[in-house]
Amino acid sequence: MIAAELHLDLQSDPAAIAPARRTVEEFAARHDFGERAVADIGLCLNEALANIIRHAYEGRTDRPIALHCHAGDDALTVTLRDWGNGRLPDLRRQPPDPTALHPGGLGLPCLKQLLDSLEFLPQPDGMLLKMIRRRR
Repeated sequence: MIAAELHLDLQSDPAAIAPARRTVEEFAARHDFGERAVADIGLCLNEALANIIRHAYEGRTDRPIALHCHAGDDALTVTLRDWGNGRLPDLRRQPPDPTALHPGGLGLPCLKQLLDSLEFLPQPDGMLLKMIRRRR
């Protein structure tokens, strides 16, 4: 298989999440990722973008997000670059009580469970998130 690349320049508008998700899911499917992997990749991208908008940009809808995908022989790598506040999430945080009546807190546990690798790489002016999903 020949490696392939996808680049998208997004705005931190929640309306940009669904089209980006569809584009990345189609990219993954074209590069021989199975139905389950494609769904997992789409869900993880959705959660990661929502977290960038909510936490890094504190809800601002006009800030840049650079998305890059690399489909290689054994894995899909998705990187998201933001120019937000650069705060690292607490990766040790436990998921919230599923019976709780308030929303939120499930994005990071979802990413950790569905991906093979998850790295937050602080940048001088924001954050680079690297997500890897291997073919299974």
